[in-house]
Amino acid sequence: MQRSLKFLALAAAVAASLLASRAGAATIYSNPYNGSGGKCNFNTSCAAVAKVNDYAAQKFTVSAATTAHSASFTIYNYSDTRPTAANWKILGVDSRGLPGVLLASGSGAPILSTENLSNGPRYTIDQHFFDLTSVSLAPGTYYLAVQAVTTTKQNYLSRGVQTFGAAETFDGGSTWALSYVGYPSVAVALYDRPVGGRTPSPSR
Repeated sequence: MQRSLKFLALAAAVAASLLASRAGAATIYSNPYNGSGGKCNFNTSCAAVAKVNDYAAQKFTVSAATTAHSASFTIYNYSDTRPTAANWKILGVDSRGLPGVLLASGSGAPILSTENLSNGPRYTIDQHFFDLTSVSLAPGTYYLAVQAVTTTKQNYLSRGVQTFGAAETFDGGSTWALSYVGYPSVAVALYDRPVGGRTPSPSR
């Protein structure tokens, strides 16, 4: 069973990398889903039931100056409906290791989507790519926070393969706590080019 889960995670990572490459985007950071788990808190339909404004965040590090133009998250899709938009934030890291100063934020429509793997009639595992406003990043450590805008509760953010780095806010980013509904990391990625239908930025 464990071997099967590792294979599923590897297959999803390969599929995501191929799609990003076709879109002309190179990966800045990637935390692929780990083949299990999933929670719906980060989407607006689910969070509205018990939370006010829930975001899930993942810590990442860049070793050289770069500009992020797009991002993605991976969900367990139980309802055959897709998020209509992704709200996002890029934040610094505070003295406690939690998301700190807000560096950039916005909302992007999921432009490209891929069904990485089918899991029978219950759900599929979908990766949703969306463009950011261009965010310049100096070498250092940051957080990428995401919130899916949905019409159904049944889009569940996946856990990532990393065993650290997740954080969560229930109030839109005023306060943060480590982990995401008990998960150590979440499945997100950042890319150095737009993934929409526009002309990609020139290579640096």
